[in-house]
Amino acid sequence: MASERHAGTASVCAYYQAVWRRAGNDAWRLVGTHLWFAALVLAVTYGIGVLLGTRLDGETLTGYLLLPLAALGCVALGVFVVALIRAPVVLDRDASHIADTRLRAANEQLEAANDRLAAAEAEPVSPDHQRELQEIAETLLSGIRVLQLAFFVSSSVPSTNLAYGFREHFPDEAADVDGWNLSVRELDAKRAALRTWVEAKVAELRTRLDLPLGGSVAAGIADIAERDEQHLVLAAVAGHLQMGDHPVVTADGTDRVNVERSLRGLLSEATVSNECTLVVNARHDLEAVRGPLVERLSIISERDKISKGNGCRLCR
Repeated sequence: MASERHAGTASVCAYYQAVWRRAGNDAWRLVGTHLWFAALVLAVTYGIGVLLGTRLDGETLTGYLLLPLAALGCVALGVFVVALIRAPVVLDRDASHIADTRLRAANEQLEAANDRLAAAEAEPVSPDHQRELQEIAETLLSGIRVLQLAFFVSSSVPSTNLAYGFREHFPDEAADVDGWNLSVRELDAKRAALRTWVEAKVAELRTRLDLPLGGSVAAGIADIAERDEQHLVLAAVAGHLQMGDHPVVTADGTDRVNVERSLRGLLSEATVSNECTLVVNARHDLEAVRGPLVERLSIISERDKISKGNGCRLCR
């Protein structure tokens, strides 16, 4: 919530800065050169008076030079006020023009893509190549559905990277998969940072409790901490206290209540840590784009016919 308020405040400040800049630019374009000219005349006139050995008296300087300059300054101020009032309208008009230009460009690209699609619809790929492309889509889906890396491989030929063929047929989806993989690697790096943070806390806890806590306790705490709902459950399994699949400590002679209380305190601390916040935000970002990407790749995997790609060597 705090980050949203900060983003909103920054957006408002940026808008009003743009209004002031636009008003200043418009006012300067109208009267700025005149101000410079008047100042130049004042300087040259005074310089001539000095060279001639005379000085302009106060009345002459005020009446013939400074008053006109002040009047021009008042005009400039009035122009700036008018420009400041008009600036939001001008900015809105400019933004609308930019949006219209981008929309026309997008429509032209869409029309061009539709033309290419219509031209290629009469030339489907071979059944074997279609199977490869759809198997690649399925392989990509298998990684994306579980928030993991997605690979351009076919189950029929798993040893061969067929990314170039898929990219020629579905460039937009391939680019989005590349972005997905980059985001997954960033999420993995943030998870590693969270585990490192928790491992340091587990080491402190191991010393404080004087217990040989299992090496995977940190991984278990980090995994639970990033979930939307955190549930820590200790169970006695084969003589050990376990947290899910992670052994914690031998059950014999262990103060289970104290261990569980300490782990819950560590989980609470990990949940509100900056490292955990970064992980949660990155995971939510991935989950937000997962649905649309899964839908588009599912359509590819279920299509009855795939058209030839102009640059695909496997289509020739």
